[in-house]
Amino acid sequence: MRLPSRLTIASYPGAKNNTKKHWPLFGLVPPRIPFLIEPFTGLANFFIRISSQVEQAWLNDKDPEIYALLKCIQDSDLLKDLNEYISVLPFIEREDYYQWKKKVSTSLLEQAIKRLIILNCSPNGAGGGYSFEKAHSNWYNTKPDKLRLINKIFNRKKVEITNLDYSDVFKRQATSIIDLESVWYLDPPYYDSTKKGNLYGKGMNNIDWTTLKTYLGELSDLWILSNRDSIFIQDLFSEFFMYSYITYSGPNSTSQRNIEIIISNYPIKIL
Repeated sequence: MRLPSRLTIASYPGAKNNTKKHWPLFGLVPPRIPFLIEPFTGLANFFIRISSQVEQAWLNDKDPEIYALLKCIQDSDLLKDLNEYISVLPFIEREDYYQWKKKVSTSLLEQAIKRLIILNCSPNGAGGGYSFEKAHSNWYNTKPDKLRLINKIFNRKKVEITNLDYSDVFKRQATSIIDLESVWYLDPPYYDSTKKGNLYGKGMNNIDWTTLKTYLGELSDLWILSNRDSIFIQDLFSEFFMYSYITYSGPNSTSQRNIEIIISNYPIKIL
C-alpha cells in the first residue's frame, strides 16, 4: 500500500513520521520486521510510516486517551461513530477547547473524541494551550479519510493495541510463547522535556531511565531507542551504538534547532 507522505493521526511532540527529518532513524530500520514492538507508541506515527516493512505489530501507550483513540481507529464500528461526530463538529473556540480539556470521559469513544480535539486544536498537539489557527483549519474534513486509511493498516498488519506501563510490556514479552523475530522501537518522553514539565500529560513524563536500560540490556531482540541528545543519555547508554543528528522545528522547519540521538544494540551504518 502506497501511503500519503503526511499520513498521521495528528501532530505530536517528538513524532517520528518524517523520513527526511529523521533519515538516520529510518535508515537503521531493518527492511523486514516480522514483529514490531513499541512500548511508547504515542500516535503510532513511526509504525504507520514503516508499516510496509512490518508483518505484525504490538503498539502500547500508557496514556488512556491515546490508547482509546488508537482503539477507536482500529475498530471499524467505533471509527464510523468517531468520524460521524467529527463531521458535524463546529469550529472549536477557545472556551470550548478548555471545556473539552476539563471533560471527564469514560467510554473509549468519548476519550477518543476528547483527545482528537486536543490534538488538533493546540499548538503542538500536546494540549498545552489553544491555537485558533489549528482549531479553524480544515482538519474536520480531511481527518476521516486519513483515519479510515490507518484503520486498514492496523487491521491488515494484525496490530495489537494495549494500555500498559512500558515495564509491563517487557515483562509480558519475556513470558510470551509467540515465536516471531521481534524488533523493538522505543521513543520514550524526551529526557530534557520531562525535567521541565508535563509536556506529555500528567503522569506520563516519569521514566526510570536506569530501569529502562536494564530491560534493554537483557533483550536478545534487535532494538532502537530515540531521544533528545544529552550527556545523561550518552553516559547511560555508552555501552551501545549511538548516533546524533540535527533536526529543526518551527513554522518554517528551521526556527528551532534540536539534536536527536538514536541508540541501538546493533551497528548504526550511516550512508
